[in-house]
Amino acid sequence: MRNKENLIFSFWLNLQEKSKIELRNIFSLFEKYTINEVLAIGSYSKTVLAASIARQKNIFFQTWKMMLINNDKQILREHKDWFTINRNGESSAEFPPYVNYYRWLCPNHPEVLPYLKNIVTQFCQIPELSGFHLDYIRFADVILPPKCQRQYNLIQSTEEAQFDFCYCPNCISGFKNKYGYDILSIKDPTQDENWRLFRWQCVTDLVNQLADLVHFYDKQISAAVFPTPDIAQTLVRQDWTSWNIDAFYPMMYNVFYDKDIDWLTKAVSECTQKTDKPIHAGIFLPSLSPAQLHKTIERLLKLGITGISFFNFHAADIEKLNVIKSFK
Repeated sequence: MRNKENLIFSFWLNLQEKSKIELRNIFSLFEKYTINEVLAIGSYSKTVLAASIARQKNIFFQTWKMMLINNDKQILREHKDWFTINRNGESSAEFPPYVNYYRWLCPNHPEVLPYLKNIVTQFCQIPELSGFHLDYIRFADVILPPKCQRQYNLIQSTEEAQFDFCYCPNCISGFKNKYGYDILSIKDPTQDENWRLFRWQCVTDLVNQLADLVHFYDKQISAAVFPTPDIAQTLVRQDWTSWNIDAFYPMMYNVFYDKDIDWLTKAVSECTQKTDKPIHAGIFLPSLSPAQLHKTIERLLKLGITGISFFNFHAADIEKLNVIKSFK
């Protein structure tokens, strides 16, 4: 069991539409309820403000960024070729799967990495910033978690063509150059192990280059990832234990997988067997009553993890904050 004094509690937080006074009040709450760390998404100006307040409160502050999912109107207008293409030949820019915002940049497009590096560079030059937190750093879900399948009236037992990414020219040619054959010549690409590994590796290569850049600025880099290495590889082509980053925040949202909190033991065990990097268990706060939250934290404390990260602050009422504080 990890020493409670060293356990890191963090919140994912949306900074937008919050005034300076509101942010000061929020960070005062974090200080009062023993929150050590904040993962915050927002504009550059909001991030500068929040990072400064966090520094004053001695709270570790990471900017939280959606990396490969992209709905920027200018990018969509000027760079449609940057976006992933499914096995049916449909671009996620024009035919986003599942929901209208599911438009994904391809990690293999040569202009995507410089674009992302510009974002990283801009934010990492904020002096008060402690770290850079990657999110949506993967392909679109080829298979959704069970709860989400029901939400969209789907039954996904195989990798269907409309959800299978990416078959853009850069991916097709990159694969052929590496393995010597055209993946489109294969009757069932979903069964080709090289094709599976290729897509895992292209995300890994992207992440590791971003990690080098973040470390150049003497910041830490972390990522929100799918709950276990196996689930991440299977559902979203995310081989996160191969990433050269400082910490992982696996989203162990058990309700999405029709699991009770006992499943967390198995999930954490799978993570710690595959990596010795710090694990911060991501908890989906809206699905938990205060009593369930207490039981969940109690269970996680016994597993020796580095921290617990709560999604998200907007679901944290005073009763739940008191539960969290009771463990410090």
